[in-house]
Amino acid sequence: YRNDFKSFRVRGRFVFNYPHHDAVQKHIIREVAIVPAHPAGKGPASKQFVDALAKLIPRLKRQATAWTQTPKIMIRADDLDTLQDLQGLIDATFSTKSVLIHDRAAPSKKHPRRFDDVRRAFREAADAEFWLHQFKLMEGVDDPDFIVVAIYDIPTNGRQLVQQIGRIVRTRPGRIRRQTAWVIAAPENARRIEATWERYQKYEEYA
Repeated sequence: YRNDFKSFRVRGRFVFNYPHHDAVQKHIIREVAIVPAHPAGKGPASKQFVDALAKLIPRLKRQATAWTQTPKIMIRADDLDTLQDLQGLIDATFSTKSVLIHDRAAPSKKHPRRFDDVRRAFREAADAEFWLHQFKLMEGVDDPDFIVVAIYDIPTNGRQLVQQIGRIVRTRPGRIRRQTAWVIAAPENARRIEATWERYQKYEEYA
């Protein structure tokens, strides 16, 4: 599940594991809550998903004001076409200008916030609230303002899913308040995500 379990040649007894549970208890990372997004409205699945987000996200943002004034939401889907569809719906529903990052995406006059590079996206659109991607934001992003990941399509394996959830559990140094990170998915996907997350936590306890 984690990238830090690698083999190294270390002299002396200097090998340690810091369990996930301990990090949550000491407020170093956030606890995770999985929230089912029950279909809302009519139309295609993507429209129902975004309508469900419109009911959930304002409440979660209000809760998160205790630890961030600039909350951000990740949205994960399997392919560029789906991401583009979701971006249009997100922008219209939330009256916002979201960011889309994908290997085959590129900014244009019509869609200036589509990128194939994460660094460029953060450099040119750091004020965005919604960030859509397939794989680009799955690892290496440690911004505590990300409080929610909405998973439209589940990643293909448990490790990728755990890495994705890991992007929203970061807290700022010195924080002592207990915080929550939210994973939103359609009900069936939410059940699958919860099962994978529970397996990961058991693995952490064993490790």
